[in-house]
Amino acid sequence: MRVSKIGKLIVQNNSSIVSDKELNECVKLLPLEYRKIKAKLFIHKDFKGYFYLCIKTMRLLDLIGTIAGKVLEKIKRDVVTEAFYKRGKNEIHIFEDKIREFLLFKKKAFAELDEWQYVDESLWNKYENMWVKYIIVYDLIHELNHAIQFSKNMFTVTFKDILKKWDDKKYEIDAVRRSEGIYKKLDRDFIKILKSEGIHVYHKYEEELYIGFKYNITYKSTS
Repeated sequence: MRVSKIGKLIVQNNSSIVSDKELNECVKLLPLEYRKIKAKLFIHKDFKGYFYLCIKTMRLLDLIGTIAGKVLEKIKRDVVTEAFYKRGKNEIHIFEDKIREFLLFKKKAFAELDEWQYVDESLWNKYENMWVKYIIVYDLIHELNHAIQFSKNMFTVTFKDILKKWDDKKYEIDAVRRSEGIYKKLDRDFIKILKSEGIHVYHKYEEELYIGFKYNITYKSTS
């Protein structure tokens, strides 16, 4: 466990993938509004990190609420939560294992392609780690958007919101639009800092709100 300060953020980074230096370089590129946010950032390898934090600090209600949210997520078949902003505590929590779980679904889809025969486990692990870093930073910016909303009294959650899917919530739509603006300007810079090849985020607002990623793996053909 290491604790550091990045901008106004107090960071506990338990990831072995993304470094404090990389996070700092990415945050430095963000508009002043983002760099002024005072919050605590926790990057967990898995849910155990959050579980132990709640037990250690006697935050049983937070723990129960998060577990209940996970159950509701499965019932609604909603998007898997990779990160969240805790309003009452002014905390951002990012879960590396959930990002890997998301990429595992993509890997299964890639395995159906003819070109997958050229991708061995070593090459996949290389790209997976690069993509995890990229998505960690994307999730961080998304949650910083919620912190900004909260500071402006724009992040209010109603009972109806609890029952809605995430992409139907006004504050989520606003956060995604903010992220889209950031990535239109800074995507290439983030990729350069993180050395993350073969991934780009994109956003859709047609029938429903959608955050997607375009992937590309460069391989050597044996033919």
